[in-house]
Amino acid sequence: MTWTRLAATANAGDNQIELEHGQSDWPVGGIIAIATTGDHHSQKETEVKEILSISADGRTITLNETLEYTHLGVTAEMATGYTLEMRAEVALLSRNVRVVGSRDVQYEKEIEACPDGFDPGEFATQTCFQGRFGDEIGNDQFGAQIMLHAPRKNENLARAKLSYIEVNYAGQAFR
Repeated sequence: MTWTRLAATANAGDNQIELEHGQSDWPVGGIIAIATTGDHHSQKETEVKEILSISADGRTITLNETLEYTHLGVTAEMATGYTLEMRAEVALLSRNVRVVGSRDVQYEKEIEACPDGFDPGEFATQTCFQGRFGDEIGNDQFGAQIMLHAPRKNENLARAKLSYIEVNYAGQAFR
């Protein structure tokens, strides 16, 4: 399984998280993302951490750093009889199969994050462009691409199913 949810709320300052489903096959040293559970102003609260250790049952992960934000791991029973799950997703980002494009540092530039208080709302006046919710690194806009070629045209012979792979420095601008 490549993702699960928190079993309990993880507070800012914690360096351990409890998972809803055990992930004993996740590797020590693996990179995980813990999704934000805040409102629409909390884009910067998704955190990426490294697994320092994992319990035998795979349900308790010790992180290499403490959390900067609180991530919910609760349920609420609604008056209508429905159960509302308010649990942060936790995803394993590291993969055994990796497609990595070139990273040419001479073309890199720092792209500043949107200022605090930036409102991404549909009807808000937009003052920050390109979806920059966090610091990013701009590059020469070219990277790895995955291409499939069939031996003959128009026979639908080139097919691929790519699952559970990690892709970095990929894509091509303006395509």
